[in-house]
Amino acid sequence: MFIIGVFSLLQCWILPGLVLLILFKNLNFLEKLFLSIPLSFFINYILVFTLIFLKSFTQGILIVVLIIELILIFYFYWNIIKKISQFNLTINLEINNLMIIFFLFIFLFLAVNSIVKIHLPNDPLTMWDLWARELASGKLPINSMEYPLGYSILQSITYVIIGTKKIEFFAQAVQLIFPLSLFLVFSQMVTNETKDKFLIKITFLITIFLILNQFRFALFAGFVDTVLVLSSCIILYLIQYTNRNQNFFNSNKNILLLIIILSVPGITKQTGVFLSLISPILIVYKNKIDKNFLLNLLKMYSFIFLIIFPWYVYKFLEFKNNSDSLNALNLLSLHYDELYLTKIKNTLQLIFGKSLILFLPLFLISFLRSNSRKIILLVILPYYLFWSYFYGHDARNFALILPFIGFVLANSVEIIINVLKKNLKIKFLKEIFLIIGLIFVVFFINQKRSYEYMLDKQQKQEILRNSENLK
Repeated sequence: MFIIGVFSLLQCWILPGLVLLILFKNLNFLEKLFLSIPLSFFINYILVFTLIFLKSFTQGILIVVLIIELILIFYFYWNIIKKISQFNLTINLEINNLMIIFFLFIFLFLAVNSIVKIHLPNDPLTMWDLWARELASGKLPINSMEYPLGYSILQSITYVIIGTKKIEFFAQAVQLIFPLSLFLVFSQMVTNETKDKFLIKITFLITIFLILNQFRFALFAGFVDTVLVLSSCIILYLIQYTNRNQNFFNSNKNILLLIIILSVPGITKQTGVFLSLISPILIVYKNKIDKNFLLNLLKMYSFIFLIIFPWYVYKFLEFKNNSDSLNALNLLSLHYDELYLTKIKNTLQLIFGKSLILFLPLFLISFLRSNSRKIILLVILPYYLFWSYFYGHDARNFALILPFIGFVLANSVEIIINVLKKNLKIKFLKEIFLIIGLIFVVFFINQKRSYEYMLDKQQKQEILRNSENLK
């Protein structure tokens, strides 16, 4: 059972995507590895809906699909697989690399801790798992509100492949890949960057800090927002990649690849629709609006709408018959009556806490660079105004733009360092900034929420022990 369960996770995570990426010879294996995650997400989404419609969502069908994928991967990736077996790891022990390794161990600790965690009815994973069980039975969930079912579909695949819904381990483990893959994306971005590797590393470190500040111990609790965070990081990678490869948009195959990847946020969660709609402009726009720009946007938006909006149209029609099924209105009622200035004050405090006094000047400094201005004006400001006005009671819904905030703040840090280097003769200035940043991470992350989490976990353990004693 364990081996087939591992293969079910590989089906959810990377196998379908790796098969599709056989067609893309210009990508290295690391790029194919993390790009296969959103591609597999999308392919599984289409596959499961199709199989449910055909009443063929069965263990036998999925195992046949799995075998075919494995044969293709071993055939086309055999030379790469042999090289991996001879892999030698060398690490440059710079302070920024050491900090990245430090954060990687934190992520791994949280990941391992989540596997053995006890999940009770109020955990977010429970909601997605309930829908996954209905999907595994070949039925569309009745009470899924307007949530897209992309994540639950992945969980349902594990139940169908292992042949039972009694084992939750693999369904819970589906979430592990998304936060951990952030390290692969940024590693490749550092490798790709020829002029300013330091900017990418600082972007990563700030992004990781913001993610830990936002999720803490709940990073692997089952929130699908981590899928959106990964999507944002991949969008930053795609911006960098298409800037380096000017002929990228000359191929319809490449544009199709973008369409699939950029559709994933919209089939993951409602807030992800924003990412799916704004990211084509971020990637295609190269400082001029011409015929090719408009044509590429038209292609991308036509197919993205075709992929993500049928679900929301279906749910809108359902909402006309039952207004309680629309969760967006239920959440809106929690935050709607406050004055907008009060909302702005509360949401800024919710996201940045005590560190707000540091972040606001950094945002202003970042306007000195055009790439930061574009991100702020097209992504951060529009999404913040929407989120703070309607749904600012929940910080998780803000998480999807944290990588963009990390990029903007990293530009500010680099500007400050460059100014200081010109005016002050200080050795190891970058290293000093990084050490100060690490101290900031340790002392400015609000410990109250960590305390509340650990207390909640202890109470859950006590409930479990008491229920066992009553048997």
